[in-house]
Amino acid sequence: MTHFARIKYPGAYYHIYNRGVNKHEIFFDDYDRKMFLKATSESVKKYNVNLFAFCLMDNHFHLFIQTVSPNLSEAIWHITSTYSRFFNTKYKRIGPLFQGRYKYRLVNENLYGKVLLRYIHNNPVKANIVTSPENYRWSSYGSYVKTLPEWNYLDTTGGLSMFNENMSYALSDIKEFHEQPIHKEEQEHLSDIKRSLF
Repeated sequence: MTHFARIKYPGAYYHIYNRGVNKHEIFFDDYDRKMFLKATSESVKKYNVNLFAFCLMDNHFHLFIQTVSPNLSEAIWHITSTYSRFFNTKYKRIGPLFQGRYKYRLVNENLYGKVLLRYIHNNPVKANIVTSPENYRWSSYGSYVKTLPEWNYLDTTGGLSMFNENMSYALSDIKEFHEQPIHKEEQEHLSDIKRSLF
């Protein structure tokens, strides 16, 4: 199977996502999720990555990141390979955990940064797990709206600045935006995301 080169350049913004092979679960309990986030935090520090958002569902994950250096493959490889080794050891399994290479989309943060944040954070709402994104423990939204402790490797300042450069207004803006209906042009963009993911 042909593997095409990833588009990489300094300062690029990406939506990263993947799911379990054959649609199988990749997280069975909270400890699994903590270990995935531990690998993510290591990658953020080691490869100088800005992490704006994440959401861990049972059989897939989403990340919204910026690579300061053109090292996307190295950063994501660290996350997925570290977690795969942990998962296979814990559950005494062999073989790949994820459905092929990670999927990604380049993001224009000015046009779609806010839309992508809302899309990622509302995954558990659409799956009928919670009624509000702030009630889901395994996404970054609780850190933005102060309902959950802030992950020290999460760049909430960078995420909030997509809504308002004035941080005193940004918090209310992100709450308001997450509650708004999705406009037609945003829905078309999200449909592209879904098609490329599944």
